[in-house]
Amino acid sequence: NRNNANMIILGTSGSGKSTAAKLLLRGHIRNGYQIVCIDPEGELEFLAQKNDGSFIDLGKGGSYGMINPLEIVTDTDEDSNGATAGTAVLASALQSLKAFMKYYSPEIEDDVLQMFSEVVQETYKRFGIDFDTNFNTFVPESFPVFDDVYSTIKGKLLSMPEATRERDVMERLELRVRPFVNELRYYFNGHTTIDPKTNFIVFSIKNVMNSDENIRNALFFNILKYAWSLCLDRSKNTVMMVDEAHILLQGSNELGAEYLAQMQRRARKYNTGTIIITQQPTDFAADKVIMHGKAIFDNAAYYLVMGLKKQAVEDLSKLIDLNENEKESIKTYTQGEALFVCGSRRMRINVVLTQDELDSFGSGGGL
Repeated sequence: NRNNANMIILGTSGSGKSTAAKLLLRGHIRNGYQIVCIDPEGELEFLAQKNDGSFIDLGKGGSYGMINPLEIVTDTDEDSNGATAGTAVLASALQSLKAFMKYYSPEIEDDVLQMFSEVVQETYKRFGIDFDTNFNTFVPESFPVFDDVYSTIKGKLLSMPEATRERDVMERLELRVRPFVNELRYYFNGHTTIDPKTNFIVFSIKNVMNSDENIRNALFFNILKYAWSLCLDRSKNTVMMVDEAHILLQGSNELGAEYLAQMQRRARKYNTGTIIITQQPTDFAADKVIMHGKAIFDNAAYYLVMGLKKQAVEDLSKLIDLNENEKESIKTYTQGEALFVCGSRRMRINVVLTQDELDSFGSGGGL
């Protein structure tokens, strides 16, 4: 009597969570499901190549692949005529763009963020996009890019010769957006160039995992939006895996946390099951995002809890019910040991693999 096919895997580094996730993916591959993975560290490259999948390293940027942050994902209910409701779609797109900006610039002021939304709406209008638009016939080239947003900002500034509060806000916005058309253009400024045709798609950002965390986090969220857009075909059974998911909640980004929670809630509608992997339940239980953190956990039918440290166990107990014996046991689990929870059923298990299964994963790291 499960409500959905969503699973959350938790465990500290070396606990076995990555190996358990790969084992699950192997089964889904054999079942012929479409698989979409966000794999920040590139651990699934061998598995993707071995199974004729697409491994896309967006951490290299430029010619290696681009996802346009301004491209709109049409995740919404359809009306009786089958036309997509433009109002809901555009409102959701503007919210997700605000979340994107918060990842890149966590300290961005509310008035600048609101001005960004207004400038983006004006830019969209130049491309024939408003709250009445039907997006069903749109292609990547139909959308503006950050060059177009920056042009809108510069045009606004030229029309504001006087030193006003509005000009001050616009000048601060210009400083926030300028990097997207200069040093970060190979990550964020251009039409979407990727069009994966396989049933096993892996997105990696390995090349930026150890660089500026704001760039990494914005790129991670941008990929999440696009990856979700690949899961909206109801005619397919899809598995979407998000590794290092705690990155999306770092810095208490409420908009990003809300997006992940909505994705988790809506997955079942699209015959999609999610696998969310994290080593830091603490980020899901932070005061500013715990409402969304709980929603993410509440909308999972399964939990696989591997070894965690004391504080992580305490924070996890804010998100799911754990008795005292379970909390103590989780702190002592060795590699491969786990608490498996499915509804009211819970059992201690060992994740055991054959040599053939281990060989099929390659040497991409992760235990």
